[in-house]
Amino acid sequence: MMKQLGCLMAVLALFAFYACSDDDDSQIPKELRTLSLKVCPKLWWQSDASIGILLPDSETSTENQLNSEYGVERKKDTLFLKPMDVSNAVLLPSDGSSLNIISYQPYSDQLNKETLSLSIDLQEQDKWYADGFRASKSISISAPVDTAVFVDLEERLATLDIAVRKFNGDDSTPIKLTKDNIYISNVALSGTYSFLNGGFENLTVSDKYPFSIFDESGTAKGIFIPTDNALTIIYIDENGKEFEFPIIDMAGNPVELRLQAGARWVISLIINENTLKATAIAN
Repeated sequence: MMKQLGCLMAVLALFAFYACSDDDDSQIPKELRTLSLKVCPKLWWQSDASIGILLPDSETSTENQLNSEYGVERKKDTLFLKPMDVSNAVLLPSDGSSLNIISYQPYSDQLNKETLSLSIDLQEQDKWYADGFRASKSISISAPVDTAVFVDLEERLATLDIAVRKFNGDDSTPIKLTKDNIYISNVALSGTYSFLNGGFENLTVSDKYPFSIFDESGTAKGIFIPTDNALTIIYIDENGKEFEFPIIDMAGNPVELRLQAGARWVISLIINENTLKATAIAN
């Protein structure tokens, strides 16, 4: 029976392996069968993307099955994951025993096969915000049941949007933010995600991070690795003066802004007759 989790759906299909030669067939243990993944057409995978497949803590976790690269092939309205070569075939035990599969995108040959960790670099915010934000998934499979549950790494990362409005009496004007007039401190842009403990390690924290993504209204947007650090927001006005905004919640109480795992922060910075106030809204 197929199990569906929102739009995210994966179907595990057991199939006979006809893609290799007779010599290759003789090298595949008879008690194992190959595995293919079929994903919902509304998933984020691009037609030219590639993902990696891991089998941690499994008797089938041989060297050529770790960090295997899979291409994505579209057939009508369905995307299929295909091994890039015969050696990357994922083998599924035929006795119904459980194994864990972890998939992630984009595929990386920098994966540490001993600790099962993957380097995450958010320096290229445009790339990550567009398609990397929902990139890494954990799949738990009990073979040969044809069900897989995707756990999104989105729950492990944090996002922060900042908008500024200037008030003059009852009139307000949005201020278009750029990389030159807004930045934050104490944010993590790179680190190592461990599949074994489900957390980030070896973080690199930026003292001064200028945003690189802005929407049409001038709102600054970013995606970050979670830390316990309290952030500081600095705005630079047209005269080059720097303002550090105190942050309050909707009730007017002072708060510390921390980018914790899964946090979604929308910050409105308000300038009113040289009085600075920031309102933090978590959603």
